[in-house]
Amino acid sequence: MIVDFPVTPTIASDFPIKVDFEVASDPSEIIYIAPDYGITSENPYRAKEVSWETHFDPQKAASGVRKLKNGQKDAPIFIFKDIFGLTGFKITCEPISPICLAGGMESSNAFNLCLLVAGSVLSGADLSYADIFNLAVKLENDEFGGSTGGQGYLSSILGGAYYHVWLSGLR
Repeated sequence: MIVDFPVTPTIASDFPIKVDFEVASDPSEIIYIAPDYGITSENPYRAKEVSWETHFDPQKAASGVRKLKNGQKDAPIFIFKDIFGLTGFKITCEPISPICLAGGMESSNAFNLCLLVAGSVLSGADLSYADIFNLAVKLENDEFGGSTGGQGYLSSILGGAYYHVWLSGLR
């Protein structure tokens, strides 16, 4: 019966996330700017010749846990370079609502979706929203140090209000 499955009501927030993608002057570099998080244009987060291994915390990796050293801060570089094989981009997350900065509004989910959609388009991977959703949830749980069932990602993709029934969670 349907009552035996876990459910989650979600209501999408109405806040804009603006992310700019530009060609970087160095084709081997990825530059990330997010002023709200202290990553300014004067002191951007840069990566050249990034590899999967350089992003992971070696102490956690030794115990079988592969979490990114810098969590969400590494998301643009990790997604563009390690997932889609892209370099030579400057990624700027424009300032967002102070309410979103306080947390719980899933702004990082919306940002990660921007990165995944842009990476898919720019690399020619042509992922579907289902592929992007699955990849976003996997990355959040396995690499970025979060814990999600995907409700924030679904809200960002679908908008509106929904009552999600999780068929994989039969009790």
